Amino acid sequence: MRKFWIGFISVFFWLACGQALAASLIDIQVNNSATESKVTLAFDSQPIYAFSSQKSPAKVFIDVRQSGRAVQGLPLNFSGQNLVSRITSGTPKDADSIQLVFELKQSSTVKANSQKKGGQYLVV
Repeated sequence: MRKFWIGFISVFFWLACGQALAASLIDIQVNNSATESKVTLAFDSQPIYAFSSQKSPAKVFIDVRQSGRAVQGLPLNFSGQNLVSRITSGTPKDADSIQLVFELKQSSTVKANSQKKGGQYLVV
């Protein structure tokens, strides 16, 4: 019986620690046009995220649990007739998160879904 409890506790801690680890953002892809944009965020594990938007100035905020790792390569600026004009880092809600800020040329409807493709988890 003792071996059972040691095994059970070991599995429980392994699962709990695995869930506590934050996903790492590994890629940002942007398909941008004047009326519609599709942004794909790729992560190495399933991300925990939330998003919100504001109308004036038009912005979308995505908060992702990612243990204090800074996002490299930002800001990204887009010229021309594109809906998304810039992607920057924002002020995260806590030390275990990052915030991406998408500056838009106009207010838009925002949708997000997540999916697994190969070894990556995508938020589109």
